[in-house]
Amino acid sequence: CAWIWIRAFRSPSTVEEDDEDEDQDEESRALARSRFFSAAGVSLAITLSAFPRADFTHIMTIYPTVALLLFALGGPARLGQRGSRRGPTASARPARRIRVEAAVVGGLLLATTFLSSRYDATLTHRLSIERADLWVKPRDAWLGQLIEYIQTQIPKGEPLFVYGHEAQWYFLSDRYTPRPFSQLYPGMTGDTTGEELAAMLRETRPRIVVQGVVRWPGTPSLPHYTMELERTLDELYRSDPFAVPSPPKAGVLRVLKLRE
Repeated sequence: CAWIWIRAFRSPSTVEEDDEDEDQDEESRALARSRFFSAAGVSLAITLSAFPRADFTHIMTIYPTVALLLFALGGPARLGQRGSRRGPTASARPARRIRVEAAVVGGLLLATTFLSSRYDATLTHRLSIERADLWVKPRDAWLGQLIEYIQTQIPKGEPLFVYGHEAQWYFLSDRYTPRPFSQLYPGMTGDTTGEELAAMLRETRPRIVVQGVVRWPGTPSLPHYTMELERTLDELYRSDPFAVPSPPKAGVLRVLKLRE
């Protein structure tokens, strides 16, 4: 895509009105088609990038850009052209199209700003942790209790394992995993069954394993592709229901303690 657009930028700014210059005209049309498909590919890639984590933040922050790219696809014959052998058209369609583009993209940006402000207004609970000061929803106040529990149970320098995608728990507690990845999305487990992770747990024996959300929209459930790890956790660890005095709703947090 970058090569196509650089080539377009370096092309002549005008095309001389010469009926015999058919080769240059054909090259211009071919370049316009290439720019059209490159913009279409970028639009598709950006759109699909939101779906592995199809939540408000990931979607609302990309769709104004997607809208701009999709509007660019409206005229493949003129996409990115710096000049035309026929000169500017007298039709009112381009002007109407620009007004529609501006209205749609402006509306998306306003909606993003409004919804983001509404979301920020719900973060009313101040959470002061050693490594960060956070604003969270009142229902998430348990996070401070969890971090305090981890730091109490695991001496600094010893490993922690988060069975889930909540990599922020490593940072907030200042306890880490020896793995190269801090999350467990597909492709980050080392294999298709979780055998490498299970072997790591048997070797390092973290005192605490913290389980987060294991079923995110748009991704397979974590137990589905870490079966061996799931069996190892059941074998080596037991649930500690009293670790967090004010726990969240079911499915958000489970604290596991190493069996003695």
